[in-house]
Amino acid sequence: MQITRRFGCVVRYKEKLRCNNVTKDQQEIPAHKAILTARSEVFAAMFKHPMEENRWNCVTINDFDHDVLMEMLRFMYTGEAPNLADMVENLLAAAEKYGLDRLKAMCLKYLSDKLSIETAAITLKLADLYNVKDLQLNSVQFIRNHAASVANTANWQNLITTDKYLILNAFCEPKILLQLNDESKNET
Repeated sequence: MQITRRFGCVVRYKEKLRCNNVTKDQQEIPAHKAILTARSEVFAAMFKHPMEENRWNCVTINDFDHDVLMEMLRFMYTGEAPNLADMVENLLAAAEKYGLDRLKAMCLKYLSDKLSIETAAITLKLADLYNVKDLQLNSVQFIRNHAASVANTANWQNLITTDKYLILNAFCEPKILLQLNDESKNET
């Protein structure tokens, strides 16, 4: 099992055992370097090489607030994320950034299981952002099947204003996209 192999390095780890993680809201959360190293290749690289995080035993994490970092650490220590539903978007981002594949899979499963009229636009955007093709296809199909209802949600209206290309790419035939692209080149 991968986790057993990864935790084998904990026994061999002889450097300073603790480090502080500083969140974007400037809160410090102590953690064990060996656990972080065993669970994440990203943290392992930070502590293996003469990087600032290794020298100062402090990892500054500007992307996530205290609650998200605590939930990520809880997952790293226990393999569980009991508050996943409350912060799935941020946990998915953290899982992607720190190479936590199992946490990422848990987030994606949750998004897939909870796909609804209200969440369809967000799920489509996240599936595109993290290049999860099957979730993207499921989201597109769901939106097509419930187009009128999804179109009336605030999440869809937000997606229309922020990610027009995603919508075009997801819902237009490829030949139409090529034609639009050619027309935009001719205008410039």
